Amino acid sequence: MLNEMIQRVLSIIDDNRYETIFKINWIYWSLYYFFVSGSYFPMSYRVEEVFLKFRYVFVIVMLFLMFIAVLRIHINNESNKKELYIFLIIAFLTTITTQEGSIIITLFIIFLAIFIDFNKFIVFDFKFKLLLLIIIVGSCILGITYNSSGIYNVTYKMAMGFKHPNVFTLYVCIILLEYIYISTMKYKWLIVLPVFCVTFYLGRGRTSAYAFIFICSLFAIKHYFSKYYDNKIIKRIITLSPILFTLLSFILGKLYGIGNSFVIKLNSFMTGRIAYMYKYWSTNKISLLGRKSTAIISNSYSVTGLSYVLLDNAYIKCLIQWGLIGWVYLMYLYIRFFMNCFKNRNISLMLFALFFVVLGLGESQMLIVIYNVTLLALLNKSAMSVNDNNG
Repeated sequence: MLNEMIQRVLSIIDDNRYETIFKINWIYWSLYYFFVSGSYFPMSYRVEEVFLKFRYVFVIVMLFLMFIAVLRIHINNESNKKELYIFLIIAFLTTITTQEGSIIITLFIIFLAIFIDFNKFIVFDFKFKLLLLIIIVGSCILGITYNSSGIYNVTYKMAMGFKHPNVFTLYVCIILLEYIYISTMKYKWLIVLPVFCVTFYLGRGRTSAYAFIFICSLFAIKHYFSKYYDNKIIKRIITLSPILFTLLSFILGKLYGIGNSFVIKLNSFMTGRIAYMYKYWSTNKISLLGRKSTAIISNSYSVTGLSYVLLDNAYIKCLIQWGLIGWVYLMYLYIRFFMNCFKNRNISLMLFALFFVVLGLGESQMLIVIYNVTLLALLNKSAMSVNDNNG
């Protein structure tokens, strides 16, 4: 009797309707990030007021989809049912302890993505992100949107309508990586490389640019020397890279704390990121279920333009805000994901995700699903269903 009722509910919200609602939800939160907190789009205060009014509506939408997803898991008797329920429990507990909007949205959307077609969704997201880029940059060129330009750490940068030049550079890099992943064009690099060069010339976002160059180099190795991805040592390094980067973050922070001269110079090159990381974990203790991090007053307003310190390292941020349990589970999902990528020979997807793993050393957007769309693949089975023909 109960199963019949569940089947009736699921027949109303079939695969197509589920994915449509998911996309509408994705569009809302993407617009919220980029028009309210990510760009200087005109009339931002009015836009923010409208978006804030609808925020709770879309939280309810996510909870409704979550209810449908749980029913599907139950009726289909998914092989990874326990894993999905554990993730859902961690998501709710982290939501209660941190009360951070970006974490709540990210964890809920990752869970909801288990029943979407991941590879088709990347095509959708590429088109959507490209449209947003054209609107924001186009309005900046026309003088409608404010161009936040100036000297950042002795380097002249332009944000092209975004709140910060680093966000502009990262956003374009993500679009280019999505294009690399979905495109089968033989000469796609003739489009990718010039666009990247122009973007870096304008935005000068070094962290995302260096990560992008590194990943493009790995794509070149994939294309010409694919046998290297069968090497056991390389497989282990990539598979364990999130844990290795967490350890590296702690080591750099400890060395900075004791005044190591090399790390102090490296910190200067990274515009204070290591110092901020050290200050954050010194001020905010790591707990099991995470906590809302305490902001730290900045003494470098003239350089950063901020009155408080931003924690840009995604791994330390994850440990503080997601907690030890959340960090362990995220590491587990990433390790299993990379293992499956190698097992299914989906090297392009692996490299796409690895970009954000590398980026996490210097930018926290690795933990925000609106930026790091590969987080959707961590629980999604369809991500491995397409042969790897790209790169």
